[in-house]
Amino acid sequence: MATYGTYVRTIYTDTGSYQENYTMYGQPGSSLRDEFNRLANNGSSYPTYDNYLDIPAAINKWTGYPAGSDIIGTLNRSVGITDPSQFKEFVAIINYYLETMGEGSEVDTSGAELQPRNYLDAVTALRLIPA
Repeated sequence: MATYGTYVRTIYTDTGSYQENYTMYGQPGSSLRDEFNRLANNGSSYPTYDNYLDIPAAINKWTGYPAGSDIIGTLNRSVGITDPSQFKEFVAIINYYLETMGEGSEVDTSGAELQPRNYLDAVTALRLIPA
């Protein structure tokens, strides 16, 4: 997959801020549907438009869950959150995915990156996930 730049993310803490740099994947202006299809296509490229999936199907393909699985449940279960009472909402779980990509499976959920004030919008966060 082609990259198209570096994203500089400012993380705000109680005592100041710091920055993290990410490679941007895909293409500028991509949509949520585009990015889920890229990830469902192993992150290597966008499928041809006639092979695009709708968002739930692309999420299920990307995460390896059966067709028809619910979006929020699938995204949460695929990162190991299995108790529905602990499920994160859509933007939070996408940001959680971004953190697991950089840190592995042990993510500090109390860390500054996962505080709502530092959430990236879903499309931006997805553009920072290589596959």
